Amino acid sequence: MRVLKPGGLLLMSYSTPEQLSSSYWYLKLIPAIVPRFIQRSTWCEQLTHFLPSIGYRADTLKLESVAYPSFSLTVDDPEGPLKKEWRDQDSFFSSATPQEIDEMISFLKIKKKEGTLRNLYIELNGKGKGKEVGHTTFLSISK
Repeated sequence: MRVLKPGGLLLMSYSTPEQLSSSYWYLKLIPAIVPRFIQRSTWCEQLTHFLPSIGYRADTLKLESVAYPSFSLTVDDPEGPLKKEWRDQDSFFSSATPQEIDEMISFLKIKKKEGTLRNLYIELNGKGKGKEVGHTTFLSISK
């Protein structure tokens, strides 16, 4: 890695497979996304083992939740998955098939029409180990 000058710092944010499986309520709407996304991703745990061998230091920090002011994606929006621009900001949805997206949208529209969409969000957001494993892990790489 020639990107970092001596004393430089590279900060990466990512979600571990456990965080993906437990923390994001909307991934539970299309459960098949998680294993496909995990399969095609390179995990920072691999980097933390590799980097010291080439002279870099890597540290991780897991956070329960993070606000990303540069993104308009609001993960706590029960209607978010209905909006293409919302889904386009999250690479998880790129692992879903068009049919899976259509089925999810149809399901959510029914819930919205019934007035139960917020309840579904609360139910899905409360399941899993999100508080225990966090939503995001940061990896800091330094020379």
